[in-house]
Amino acid sequence: MHKDKNETLLLQGKIFLTKKKFLTLKPYFLNSTISSMRISLAYSYKFNDMKYLLYVLIFAVVAFHACNNLTDEAIKYNDHIITKQQKIVSLFNKLDSSFSDTVHKSFITNYEKLQHEIELQIKQTDSLKPFNGSTEFKEKYKTLLQAYLEVLTTDYKKMIDWYSLPDILFTQQIADSFTQTYQNANQKIEQAVNEFIEFQNKFAKEYHFTLVKYEY
Repeated sequence: MHKDKNETLLLQGKIFLTKKKFLTLKPYFLNSTISSMRISLAYSYKFNDMKYLLYVLIFAVVAFHACNNLTDEAIKYNDHIITKQQKIVSLFNKLDSSFSDTVHKSFITNYEKLQHEIELQIKQTDSLKPFNGSTEFKEKYKTLLQAYLEVLTTDYKKMIDWYSLPDILFTQQIADSFTQTYQNANQKIEQAVNEFIEFQNKFAKEYHFTLVKYEY
């Protein structure tokens, strides 16, 4: 990917899109130039006082490393949460695909596994340490988890019950209700995910890295 030579501390990331529902963000480092530091040091050469020059040089390097370290920690914090979200996305996808298994009804087991994982992650998020003194990131993720759980235990629960019916009872009316409920579930999750993505963009801006969309 092309990168402007004047960009500093540029980090790129990914948004994964699956079944029109789930988005996750995971940034990674790219090589970067530090043009702002070069400018600061160039101006410092106008002064003859070498002690002042040394002070400026040390201050610039320390400030840069402090910023870089905090950015790195922000990315690690984001990665930790998004890795967990990816597990939920994978389980949702597995549940969706298992609705075709009307013989063994594996969607029932997959539903239970997903519910367990979401409930477990909610508990784990409660004990997650704040980042840089703020609990906002983990609270935003907890809100997303609660949205997942609400959709799962209401909309998906109805879908599970309908698909568990004998063929003779699975009428066209129920099939239509299934489709509508699935669409409603998608809309609810999409709204919750978009709100989470909005916060992640804010977080990325605050800690100096960029998130870039990719689809799969």
